[in-house]
Amino acid sequence: MQKNIILLISILLLIGSGNLLLGQASSIDSLQIMLSETKGDSVKSEIIKEILKHYVKSKDFDKAEEYAVELQQLATRVGSNDLLGKAWYNLGIVKWLKKEEVESNIYFEKSVPYIIDTPDSVLLGKCYTKIGTNYLRLSDFKNAILYYHLSFDVRQGLHDSTGMANNLINIAGCYYQMAEYDDAIRFYHDALKIAENTGNLKLMAYNFNNIGNVYMKTEDFTDAVEYIHKALEANRKLNDEREASKNLLNLAKAWQTLGDTSKAEQYFLESAGIMEKLNDHEGLSTTYNSLGSIYKNLREPDKALIYFLKAYDLVKLSNDKFEEATILANIGSVYLNNHHKKALEYYLKSIEIANEINARHLVMSGYEGLIEYHRFFGEYEKSLYYYELKTQLNDSIYNEKTVNAIAEMQTKYETEKKEKENEVLIRDIRIERYSKRFLIVLIGCLFLLLLAIIYTFRLNRKSLKQSKVLHSKEIELNQLELAKKELEKEHLGDKIFAEQQLNIMQRQKFEAEIEHKNHELANSALYIVNKNEVLSDLKEKIVSGTKAADNKNYLQEVIRMIDNNIDLDQNWQKFKLQFEEVNPGFFDRIKQKHPDLSDIYIKLSAYIRINITTNETAQLLNVTLAAVKKSRQRLRKKFGLAADDSLFDYISKI
Repeated sequence: MQKNIILLISILLLIGSGNLLLGQASSIDSLQIMLSETKGDSVKSEIIKEILKHYVKSKDFDKAEEYAVELQQLATRVGSNDLLGKAWYNLGIVKWLKKEEVESNIYFEKSVPYIIDTPDSVLLGKCYTKIGTNYLRLSDFKNAILYYHLSFDVRQGLHDSTGMANNLINIAGCYYQMAEYDDAIRFYHDALKIAENTGNLKLMAYNFNNIGNVYMKTEDFTDAVEYIHKALEANRKLNDEREASKNLLNLAKAWQTLGDTSKAEQYFLESAGIMEKLNDHEGLSTTYNSLGSIYKNLREPDKALIYFLKAYDLVKLSNDKFEEATILANIGSVYLNNHHKKALEYYLKSIEIANEINARHLVMSGYEGLIEYHRFFGEYEKSLYYYELKTQLNDSIYNEKTVNAIAEMQTKYETEKKEKENEVLIRDIRIERYSKRFLIVLIGCLFLLLLAIIYTFRLNRKSLKQSKVLHSKEIELNQLELAKKELEKEHLGDKIFAEQQLNIMQRQKFEAEIEHKNHELANSALYIVNKNEVLSDLKEKIVSGTKAADNKNYLQEVIRMIDNNIDLDQNWQKFKLQFEEVNPGFFDRIKQKHPDLSDIYIKLSAYIRINITTNETAQLLNVTLAAVKKSRQRLRKKFGLAADDSLFDYISKI
C-alpha cells in the first residue's frame, strides 16, 4: 500500500515537472517503466490514463487505442463501474478521433449505463453529445437529434447554459442538413435566447450568422442581410476580424444574389481587405474568385481576369485542388469570352487537376468549355470528341449513383443491425445489475410484509370484540345519518338548479353584451372607412374643380381642411378604446408574445381579430390593397405560421 502511494506521488511529480513534460520521450518512457513495475490496480489505472493522454495529444491514435483497451481490461478485472464507464468512454473518444463513427458509438453506448450508475452528469452530457456528433457524421440526423436532446436535458439539470446552447445549435444544424429550415431557425433562436440571457456576445454572433445562412437557403435575402449584419456588429464589438470577414463575405453573396452588384462588390472588397491583413490565403482566394465572377457578369473581363489570377496564385499556396480547378475553369471562360486561344491551356489544366481529385462534375464543366472553345474556332472534330467524353462521363456518374444507392442501403441495414445488437447488450447489462438489486429489495419487502401480517392479525383479533359491541350502535347512527342526508340532498338539488338558471341568464346577458359591443366596434370601423372614403372623394372632386374655378385659393383651403379631418391616429385611438372594451388585454398579450411587432402590424392584427375585410383595412390604414396583402403575408411569417394555418384563428386565440 505504501509503495503504491509513493508511485502515485511520483506520477504527479512527473506530470507537473517542467523538465519532464508528457510530450517528451523521457516522460512516456518513465510512465511505461512505472506501469510495468507497479502492482496496485488503482495506481496502474492512473498511469494508463496519463499514457493514453500523451498518445492522444501526440495524435498517435493506434497507440492510444492499445492503452484504452488495456484500461478497459483492467476495469473489467477490478469490477469498478466508475472505471468501466470511463474506460469505454475513452475507447469511444479514440475511435471518434480516428473518425470510425460506428465503432465509436458502440463504445460510447457501452459506457452510458456505467456513467448513469456512477453518476457523473458532466461526463454523461459529453458522452451523449459525442454520440450525436457521430450520427451527424454518418448523416443519421434523426438519431443525432435524439442524443443532442438527451445531452440538453442533462446539461439543463446542471444549469450549464453554454452546453445547452451548443446542443440547440447542433440540433438546428441537423435540421439545416435535412432542409427542414423552419425547425432549424426555431432551434437557432432558442440558442440565441440563452446567449442573450447570459450576455455571451460570441455565441450571439454565431447564432446571428447561422440564422442568416438559413434565410439565404430559403431565399429570404432581406432577413438574411438583417441577421448577418447583426453578426457583423457583434464580431466588430468583439474585435474578431476573422469572423467579421466571413460575415462580410456572406453579405456580399446575399447582395450578389439579390442582383445588387455594387453592394456585393463593396462587401467583397472590404472582406478581402481584412483577409489580406490576416494573411488568410484560403479566404482571399474564395473572395477574389467571387469578385472575378462579379466582374465577369458585369462584362468587365480585364477586372475579372485580374481577380481570377490573384485567386489562382493564392489557391496554389493552400493546396486546395478543387478550388484550383474551379478557378482555372473560370480563367478559361474569361479568355473564351474574349475569343483568346489561351482559354485552351486553362481548361486543360482544370480538367487535369479535377481528374486527379476525381471531381467529375468539374471535369464535365471543363469538357463543356472545350466543346464551346473548339466549336468557336471551327475545330468541330475536337468539339465532337469532347462532347463524347462528356456524355460517357455523365453516364458513368449516373451508373455510380445507382451502385452507391444500393451500397448505402446495405450499409444502413448493417448499421441498424449492429445498433440493435448494441441495444440488446446494454439491456442485458442493465437487467443483470437491476436483477441483483431487485432480489435484495424483494427479500427485504417480504420480511417486512410478514411482520405486518402478524401485527395486523393480532390487532384485528383484539379489535373484533370491540367491533361487535359498537356495530349495533353504528347501525342506528347510520340510519339517522341517511335520513339527514336525504333531506340535505333535496335542498341541495333545489339550490343547484336555481344557480344553474342564474348562470345561464348571466351568460346569455354577457354574450348579448359582447355581440352588441362587437357590432358597435365594427360599425365604428366602417364609419371611419366611410368617412375617409367620402372625404377622399370630395377631395378628388375639388382638386379637379380647381383647374377651372376662379376661386382656386379658396378651394385649396377647403382641401387642407379635409386633409386635416382625415386623422388616422385619432381614429385609431377611438377605435382602440372601443376595441379594448370588447377584447380587454389583447394589445398587452400580443406585445408580450411578439415584442418585435411594430405598431402597423399590431393595428393589422386588431382589424383581423374583428374580421374586417382587406378592402376595409386598406381604407383604415390609408394604404393600397396590395400593401395590406403583403403586410398580412409578413405578419404570418412573424407569427411563424405554416401555409395552411389560419391567421384569423391564431390571432383570435391570443
